[in-house]
Amino acid sequence: RFSPDGQRLVMSVEEGGSTNLVEMDLRTRQMRRFTQERGINTGPCYAPDGRSLCFESDREGTQQIYVMDLGRGGVQRISRGEDWRHANRAIYRDGSYGNGAAMRVPLLGLFYRDEAQVLEAARLSAEITHANPLAIEGAQLVALVTRTLAATDSIEANVNAAETVCVSEPFCTRLEIAKAWLLARHLATPTEVRRELGNGIAAHESCVTAVYLSQRFLTAEFNELMDFAIALRGDVDTIAAMSGAMWGARRGLSALPSKLLTELEQVERIKDLAAKLYQLAPGS
Repeated sequence: RFSPDGQRLVMSVEEGGSTNLVEMDLRTRQMRRFTQERGINTGPCYAPDGRSLCFESDREGTQQIYVMDLGRGGVQRISRGEDWRHANRAIYRDGSYGNGAAMRVPLLGLFYRDEAQVLEAARLSAEITHANPLAIEGAQLVALVTRTLAATDSIEANVNAAETVCVSEPFCTRLEIAKAWLLARHLATPTEVRRELGNGIAAHESCVTAVYLSQRFLTAEFNELMDFAIALRGDVDTIAAMSGAMWGARRGLSALPSKLLTELEQVERIKDLAAKLYQLAPGS
């Protein structure tokens, strides 16, 4: 992770069976070690002011969250929870099948070039909070279509990629309908989309919907896509986020409305982080 000022980079480094946190000063290339005990220390993230570091560690037997004061060096445990492998089923016995995991994975589809890496990264990202197979399937679908869209604007190629991921009946049935609409150039109404593909918070009631919108409006203006997503009602923000991200993977920054970009909070920081992630991406 980069520090808020973009001058430092903290990373997890594996050493003889343990994982410790190391920081690099990007100006001087000097390294600073934050942890050096045996165990797993991972997931480092700077505080907004850059003065402390939040990370995960199993130093007390189970994976917990800690905060380190970078000036004084003290470490304080701030979590009281249980291992995520149990917590992700604490509320829903079979795990959540919501679309939250799918909403956050388009970045993985852009970061990784290899299809197997994209699917594995999407699975790992999803199961921390959404352990249900439907949620994982939705996350893999969105991540893979994002990757494919970055390479081609062929509807057939993108739908074919989606078909390799969809294995459950709720996803397969909806994808078959969306594919038929796209290939026949049928402009489904918001009512049709709500009825046949869905507009809910469940992964299987929104992820195919987002894929359909990203394909249907691929050559249209961004605002047309957003207007249709709003007209769907239901879980508008998540469906708009997923479809907009997939659309953007193909159309790029230059296709976004300049007015919206000027109103976006911390837009320059986002652009800077995107450029740095691109440099770190495998094969870039």
